[in-house]
Amino acid sequence: MESILPFIRANSTLTQGVVIVIGYFITFIATNLLIKRIILKGKEKIDVDNDGNVDQKDERIIRDGYIIGKCENIIIITFVLAGEVTGLALIFVAKNLARQKDINDNAGFFLAGTMINFTATLLFAFVIKYVLTLIPAGNMNHKVADPIGSSHFRHYIENFNQMDNELYIQHVPNDSAFLFLAEHIPLIEVPDKDIEETYSFRWWTYRKHIKHTEDGFVITEFLPKAPWSGKTIR
Repeated sequence: MESILPFIRANSTLTQGVVIVIGYFITFIATNLLIKRIILKGKEKIDVDNDGNVDQKDERIIRDGYIIGKCENIIIITFVLAGEVTGLALIFVAKNLARQKDINDNAGFFLAGTMINFTATLLFAFVIKYVLTLIPAGNMNHKVADPIGSSHFRHYIENFNQMDNELYIQHVPNDSAFLFLAEHIPLIEVPDKDIEETYSFRWWTYRKHIKHTEDGFVITEFLPKAPWSGKTIR
């Protein structure tokens, strides 16, 4: 695990992309299995239009449903990751317009299929979004030169990093601490180096508590997750 974390931090964007792609494929496979087991009940052919015959028309409806379902998966996951959950209502409107005749022939079949696919995909989408928040920020130090006026306090940050046993990694890991602080805090240079060191340490500690959640950034009180923490219900 310790050997994997540095790679993830150094390639955070790539890791996020891989997680999203894998999430799409897992969702495709899982929802397909659910539809086959619950709606089609394991049968290859079924009388979908309730005309008393199992024919090519039923096969076409099932094939179209599969294609529409996969598009539905993509739209739901994309909207959730983009934070546009309210836009999911468009799926129901568009699907109702596109398959109005089929729905009239067998409303229960299509409503059940839509709800199972929609609910399962929504759950997978939020799982993917949560997993993305667990990916540490990438190491930025190799990308940009030291900001002007920041080099005099680099050794403080490097010394803190060296002494620290980094057990809990949140948005800004130790190997990205210097550049993050150099770009985001007021820089000071005073004759008393103890003041400089204390000032640097305070900010170095503070950035450890910056956490990225699905609702944005927060400042945590503790580094380990507190069992009583959670969202406030309003």
